[in-house]
Amino acid sequence: MKSRITGYLLLFVVSVAIFLVVLFPGHQLAAYFSQTLTHPQKNIYTNMENVHLSLPFSLKSEDARISIGRDFTVQPDFIKIRLGPGLVFGDQRQIHFNSELYKGLMKGSFGFEDTQPVAYTNVQLNLSGLEFDKIRYNTRMAQITMTGKIDGDYRYDADTDTQNDPGQGSILIKDFSADLTNSLFNRLKLSRIDFSRVDIRFTQEQNTINLSELTASGSVINVKLSGIIQLEEPVVNSRLTLAGTVLPDSPYLASFANSPAIKALVKNIKKDGIRFAVKGTLRQPEIKI
Repeated sequence: MKSRITGYLLLFVVSVAIFLVVLFPGHQLAAYFSQTLTHPQKNIYTNMENVHLSLPFSLKSEDARISIGRDFTVQPDFIKIRLGPGLVFGDQRQIHFNSELYKGLMKGSFGFEDTQPVAYTNVQLNLSGLEFDKIRYNTRMAQITMTGKIDGDYRYDADTDTQNDPGQGSILIKDFSADLTNSLFNRLKLSRIDFSRVDIRFTQEQNTINLSELTASGSVINVKLSGIIQLEEPVVNSRLTLAGTVLPDSPYLASFANSPAIKALVKNIKKDGIRFAVKGTLRQPEIKI
């Protein structure tokens, strides 16, 4: 009797092993999650080639690519999707995931209705400790090389009655620095702008981002900014309608506050700072004072 039970157990273990190694539908599941985690209306596209089982009770992909628009792509070290009844059962399903990304951690959840196309009911994202180093951003105004660290949150809950799905988020950037070449700022003897802290709050509805407040504090200038970003495809063609102020307590202002060129534009720079507007696109922004 014991030998028969042992034989059954051995057969079960071998069957499970064959399923996990040979028959596990990793490519099919990868295609399903790629489709589920893609949201064209939000310009978010996900691609996975394969997934496999990972302990405890999760699926893991090590070849995922996430694109924002068609011209900005990140490739996490891995993405883990937690297995649970909410992923399989019910009209509204929920995906919980976490991922290591550029020395940081990204985690969150997606609620969705399994329809064609997939209809999202809620999204929550959290970034912590994400580092970016020597990211290059070229415009006709300057060639910019950026470094910093990001923490952030984003969430939205779809309103099925009004078909509106406003999202809201906040981003904190620490130790940000931007090296500038071929820039107007170089004429002002500014080859680098750094901010110890950049706080951003925004809302999003469809392809419109309302930048409710951006405040940045640094050793050179302190800035406040708000306005609208109209997302386009590709993302670098997104249109800007922003207004801001270089605050009067900015350390650098004192060095040229009395120059004739600045006095002609701003009557009382020490009180009002310098107001400016940003228009154009992300690729070709235009700054007017």
